Amino acid sequence: MIFFILGFGCFIVGMSSLGSPGSFFDAPSVIIVFAPTFLIAAAFYSPSGVLDALKTAVGTEPITPADAQHNLNVMRTLRSLSTSSGIIGVLIGVVLMLANLDEPSKIGPAMAVALLSPLYGVMLAE
Repeated sequence: MIFFILGFGCFIVGMSSLGSPGSFFDAPSVIIVFAPTFLIAAAFYSPSGVLDALKTAVGTEPITPADAQHNLNVMRTLRSLSTSSGIIGVLIGVVLMLANLDEPSKIGPAMAVALLSPLYGVMLAE
């Protein structure tokens, strides 16, 4: 767990070195990646199935082989969905940028969606 925290901390340090880590937060991108990832997984496995898999992933309690296989399938689905949601976020952001080329003030937020959605998707997947 300590290495996970240290590894994730490297991202924070890198983001902080050139500016505020807050500039890496974009609410539309968070919604585009996180909500579909968990909602679609819940449609396949039920909300409690997703929560159980997440709790098991960070817990230390022993589980049966059948539960382990089920939780592994849930986690694989979450990983795939988060990556796919990030890619969809890129497409949404690019469409929004192209649709607003005549309004420069709208290009920046659309570009944020296009760039931060895959970042969130990959970070969530890994």
